[in-house]
Amino acid sequence: MLSKWQFLKVLDVKSAHGTIIKARMENKLYAIKLFTYTHKTIKNPTEVYGETPPWQCCTAFDWHFSPFENECRAFGRLKERGAENLAVKVHGWVCLTIGQIETKLIASGAEGSGLLKFTHYYIYGIVKDWVDMTSYHDPSLRQKFDQMAMVKHFPRMLRNLHQLHYHGITVRDLRIDQYINGTLVDLSLASTVPHPYGPTAEGSESPWQPRWTYESLAAWDLISFQAHIINAWKTKSREFFHGRKRNGVLRSCGVQAYNITRAQDEGNGYYAVPGKSDSAEESTSCPGYEDPVCKDSTSSEDESEWAKSTRRE
Repeated sequence: MLSKWQFLKVLDVKSAHGTIIKARMENKLYAIKLFTYTHKTIKNPTEVYGETPPWQCCTAFDWHFSPFENECRAFGRLKERGAENLAVKVHGWVCLTIGQIETKLIASGAEGSGLLKFTHYYIYGIVKDWVDMTSYHDPSLRQKFDQMAMVKHFPRMLRNLHQLHYHGITVRDLRIDQYINGTLVDLSLASTVPHPYGPTAEGSESPWQPRWTYESLAAWDLISFQAHIINAWKTKSREFFHGRKRNGVLRSCGVQAYNITRAQDEGNGYYAVPGKSDSAEESTSCPGYEDPVCKDSTSSEDESEWAKSTRRE
């Protein structure tokens, strides 16, 4: 199977968890994300958090929360639920040696570098569809322009985020650079139910710590969408298009994922939020959603079983 693949280019993109290779098989393009991570050193349970009783749960679980395994769980959940349209299409995972990767790159005359940073002999990766960025006349600014042009996709991106929550997936580190041309391509920090720290299927709290509730992570995704995608676009688009043609890109954004100002007022400012507070301008909510937290527009009978099981009376 490996002989059918061409490794075309090592992408020069910022990725905290891996290296992206542009690849081709049978005239179709793919993105292979190779994960660069190291396992944490095992600690004596008595050295973690407490004296008595010894804290035993975290180390064992953390070995299974690598970015590679997070993506496997999230994309596997989407396939299981028949909802693969909510993110980039994934075709499976690979396990390659550094030698195999370098041989394929050399054979194809591939551009780029960075694979020498890998410290493990075996490298795991996930094979995804290739997603093209929005075209732009200046290649050096194409990624930035893609993020500016993405505003037309914001309503669908927000609907898809609610559907991810419906199916038991929270993104957690949500930012605009996790999307390409409106398609979610990165789930490396996602938490997917069932999860050892999350609520049980029966709705009770996890016996392990640090515990989290499903609603808390889902709400944080919405806050991040508002702060790091919508509000960030409002600021950066003014900067980017100062002196440049807009090429059809919208001038304003009326989408609202989370009313940060209202939530701060109701919570008396007891928690911090990422980015700046939502301004009064362009406060129109998304159709089908309501403040302060956008909710799925489906009826209560159709709510996710996970949302039901984690609801507090």
